[in-house]
Amino acid sequence: MSNSVVLCVWHSCPDPTGVAVSEELPEKASEVDARVARSMLVLCSVSGGFVIGAVVLAALALVWRSPRGSTGTDLSAITTFTIAELVGVVVVALVTGVLLTALMAGTNGPHASSYLGIAIVVAMAAAAGVLTAVFASWPDRAFASVSGPGDRGIREISIAAWIALTVGCIVVVAVVVRVYRPDGTRRLGWPAKIRWAGVSARPATLLVAFSMVVGLVVAASPTVALSITARDPARAAAENDPVPGLPTTLGERISYSFATEDPSRLVAAGAGFVVENGTALEARDGGTGRLRWTFAYSRLPSKCTPYAVHSTGVGPGSSVVLACLMSGWPSRSMLIGLDAMSGEYRWSNGENWRPDQRLEGPAHALAVVRGDELMVLDPRTGNHVWHRSVRMRCTEAYPQFGTTTHAVVYLVRCGTSYSIEVHSISDASVWRIPLRPRKSNATQFNAHMVAVFGDSVVTTTSAEYSGDGVYVVDTARHRVRRLPGAGSASGGYTDTLALGTSTVPVVELSRTAGRGGDYVLPWKTEITPMNRAIDNGISADRRSAMVGDGLATATVFDPTTSRVSIAIVDRAGNTTRRPSPCGYDAGGLLVVPGATLMICARETWIPRHQITYHVLGLR
Repeated sequence: MSNSVVLCVWHSCPDPTGVAVSEELPEKASEVDARVARSMLVLCSVSGGFVIGAVVLAALALVWRSPRGSTGTDLSAITTFTIAELVGVVVVALVTGVLLTALMAGTNGPHASSYLGIAIVVAMAAAAGVLTAVFASWPDRAFASVSGPGDRGIREISIAAWIALTVGCIVVVAVVVRVYRPDGTRRLGWPAKIRWAGVSARPATLLVAFSMVVGLVVAASPTVALSITARDPARAAAENDPVPGLPTTLGERISYSFATEDPSRLVAAGAGFVVENGTALEARDGGTGRLRWTFAYSRLPSKCTPYAVHSTGVGPGSSVVLACLMSGWPSRSMLIGLDAMSGEYRWSNGENWRPDQRLEGPAHALAVVRGDELMVLDPRTGNHVWHRSVRMRCTEAYPQFGTTTHAVVYLVRCGTSYSIEVHSISDASVWRIPLRPRKSNATQFNAHMVAVFGDSVVTTTSAEYSGDGVYVVDTARHRVRRLPGAGSASGGYTDTLALGTSTVPVVELSRTAGRGGDYVLPWKTEITPMNRAIDNGISADRRSAMVGDGLATATVFDPTTSRVSIAIVDRAGNTTRRPSPCGYDAGGLLVVPGATLMICARETWIPRHQITYHVLGLR
């Protein structure tokens, strides 16, 4: 009889009025009862804490849905999803909170309602578990627009929210089953106060305090884990790499070599250069060829295919801008800014802007276009510098524009007439330069922007399918100079190369008519290239380079040996030649810190015509 009484006391058997009764217990029984109360309190606190943590995580997913540093990202799908997720988590949390309140109240409940509550929580726990499993392979449509290097990890945070909610629901179900009998009466009651670690407090007070602590830990754990995994010590070390000086002469020793599939995605940047390897961008030291950092294309938004790489120069503070094209109709361009020294993500822009086609530009301005709109971005932050409209009826489907040190130059076409618009970067001023053919009765007139360097821009014109003129525009001094004798060759056309210093402009002109030739103006020194060098996939602005005070090219064909030579023209117009390490193949040149890169286009004809590119670091 006494044993049954003690057992009943341990479990605080209720009296017929439905109120839990506490009786004086022997010392040993009191200790057992205290342990039971503390264990139930711990379980209730775990349940409440995980539910609170789930609500906080769902709220964070909503607040952090926009990628870090992003502009123009379509957030409609992810906003709808995170709001629905937060509402679902809050509803489940409220039901769980009601059950926890009932547990703490110490009252009995009707048979039907107690088991209905258990059934509801079990169903919600099952639903939370199912949603957690679904989240593990959630379709890309909810997260595609916000995936990428600026993603704050909201997919992982959302999964963590539902996992926490599932744990909280399962624990509260276990507590309900432990406390209530099948007939709805309670097996366990709460003492007036619970003594814990020398502190005596009401059970409800301890429950709230413990739940808040557990909730804080649950909410903080995923975010702390994401921040730890996001750290890359190698990037921090690369940021402090020394930057070698630019070479003043074209070296003859091959210091290193590598292969690339696309030489148009090879740019001078940071402490050397950046090149694409097919699945990632790689930054290498210009002096040694050592790998400095890698930006994997898997970090890009899903279904975003890279199509261009742009650099703002070398040294600290320089940037690399990667452009990728989102699949779908219509396709949409996305720009991603990286720190050239460390490869660290800085910003992204999904407003469908397309960058300057030039591979390099100034450090403080990146010109982009979208339809009839022209904008300048700060390549370091992605912030808008200015934005204006151009005359849509007077532009082409693929506009010609470039960025000098002080201005954005836009070539405007209106019917058969052209003009050059010089848009100042620092203010809203626009300088317009009309271009007219030499012959007033010309019916066919075209213009091409062929070179941008420093403050100068070179534009060529042709009339009646023949060369008409070459214009050098100094955007800093607002001066236009028409090069004498240029463009007079019948049937010729002008191709891109390089522009030298602002005091002695240098332009390479390539002609396919006659015997051909590369003319350096105003030096007027002629060298004979291999004609196929024009079509070997090496972009025109890589076919020669200013190395120190000389203009070097690796496209000179030597008829005596049938091999390609390097030609270097100094300011006095003197030309020196030497064998090219590319052998029988034409090559391109790129000056980077520590070396001059020679891009050899290796052509093979068996079993099919194929061009592969080998890059040599000359020192």
